[in-house]
Amino acid sequence: MILEFSLLTTPRLSIKPYEVSFENAQKLFDIVERNRAFFAFMYGFAEAKTVEEIYNFIQAKNGKMPSLLACYRSNDGSLVGFVSLSDYDMRNQKIHIGYFTDEVYAQCGYMSEAVNAVCADLFRQGWHKIVAMVDVNNIASRKVCEKCGFSQEAVLQQEKYNRHTQKFDDIILYARFRD
Repeated sequence: MILEFSLLTTPRLSIKPYEVSFENAQKLFDIVERNRAFFAFMYGFAEAKTVEEIYNFIQAKNGKMPSLLACYRSNDGSLVGFVSLSDYDMRNQKIHIGYFTDEVYAQCGYMSEAVNAVCADLFRQGWHKIVAMVDVNNIASRKVCEKCGFSQEAVLQQEKYNRHTQKFDDIILYARFRD
């Protein structure tokens, strides 16, 4: 089983693999710079200090298999956010999903729309289980999971170190299964 994405469309979005380029790295870096406080729950790319670090992130995510999907508004082509796929478990047909949006487009329903479209396509490709791990304090992300039909499976106690509070945070494990 491999991931295959070219273009997904919804009524308001076009979703496609984010191409590896310095131009795209600059666009993502600009989003990170604008949203540092908004991305407080995120690690990895959200901590990048240079365009080169973002370029390396995109290359690692999309170099061999498309796993960073960009979400563009259909009406004007604005980049609203991303869906990220990771931790491919081919034997158990399980994959992890994450997502983030530019704060400008938060609370507009774009991430719920994108996550639903990506999940539908993953199930069409044969995946059985999609997992999302969400910081217990990230209410917006929890709402996306719940709107998209994910069920809470567990709360992982003190699972992730929070660089801001210098304490360990709990993580909610959500899952959605193919019907």
